[in-house]
Amino acid sequence: MVGLNPDPPFDLEEALVACLRVGKLKLPPYPAVALRLSAIARKDDYSIAEIVAAISADPVTAAGVLRCANSAFFSRGAKITTLPQAVGWLGAQEIVRISLASALAATTTSAGGLQALKRQAWHGSVASALICQELARLRVLNIEEAFLCGLLHDFGWVVGISLLEELLAQRPEVPAQDAAHLSAMLSRLHVEIGLVIAARWNLPAVFSDVFSLHHDATPGQGAHGSVVEVVAASDQVVALLAHHSSVSAEELKRVSALTRPEREAIAAILPDIPAVIASFEGTPPKAAPSKLVEPTPLPDGFRPLSAPVKIVQPAARGDYSVVGIASQSFRMEGRWPLTLNQLVECELAVEPAPLRLWAKVVRCSPQGDGFGLEVKPFALNGAALKQWNSLFRAQSPV
Repeated sequence: MVGLNPDPPFDLEEALVACLRVGKLKLPPYPAVALRLSAIARKDDYSIAEIVAAISADPVTAAGVLRCANSAFFSRGAKITTLPQAVGWLGAQEIVRISLASALAATTTSAGGLQALKRQAWHGSVASALICQELARLRVLNIEEAFLCGLLHDFGWVVGISLLEELLAQRPEVPAQDAAHLSAMLSRLHVEIGLVIAARWNLPAVFSDVFSLHHDATPGQGAHGSVVEVVAASDQVVALLAHHSSVSAEELKRVSALTRPEREAIAAILPDIPAVIASFEGTPPKAAPSKLVEPTPLPDGFRPLSAPVKIVQPAARGDYSVVGIASQSFRMEGRWPLTLNQLVECELAVEPAPLRLWAKVVRCSPQGDGFGLEVKPFALNGAALKQWNSLFRAQSPV
């Protein structure tokens, strides 16, 4: 009797490629509110009331626009409490850009087994958009085009991760996945996915050029080489942000495409980017069962530190306690979990003055009756970095 051949082992990348090849790639629709706003802003005689009405039709987008408008990056110290005030302060074109990002954020922050990876990809997209916007201003390029190219050029990551979530949900027997392995997979496929997005959304040709060329950008490349170069430079800055708690103008010398004035301008805006990213997220969704392997602890080198810490944004159910500090991260404990790769604004009650900073949750594990967390400062400004380094040096090594 001939035995049945066993089913071949499930290969996640093969399944993803198969979906891509046969056109089963599910895409969110291009946000309707952004389309309406773009049409209004192109008119010569639009009114603030028209802009406000279009945004108000989508309450989630409206809330995101107000949160974003009040971030230091956009508000420049003003207190913005209404949509008409936001439109009058920022202008129609800025509001169109913010509204698109706010509408897309709902897709990228939705609950799922790979939520942490989606969040990480989205953070990079928002940071890239803001950096592209600043570079376009300095280079006298189309600011809206540069912002949107920065925001969307790696959206293939988000769509690819969402499809991987669906594939894993259909195969519950597949074990948890290593984040680095999935990232390598998506690195190979996100450009192809991005080109599908450009075609399905009927985006202008500049987007296809940026999607396909930004990893191999050379000066003057193609019809849209100036925009490709801006996006490629933003990618390098975002990579530095991912690996360093603070990025100065001096460190931006590693990005060869940037001039000295550009390095200084970009370094100046980086500390304001975390608040913009956080404003798009709103209230974090209820965490879904993770399909990622538990992150490994950061390298040793922590020094004991005991101090209360308050989560300022988003609103937390209670306070936490710092128990250790390293050169680029700290450990804390609390009764409530935080979401992996979530951005939080913290205030550490340390001497001689409280230290307020934005940080990213890189590990959250059950510990006793609560949770132990490792948190990495993100885009510190010069004063916060100086205080952080002083605090670390003041603690005695174990």
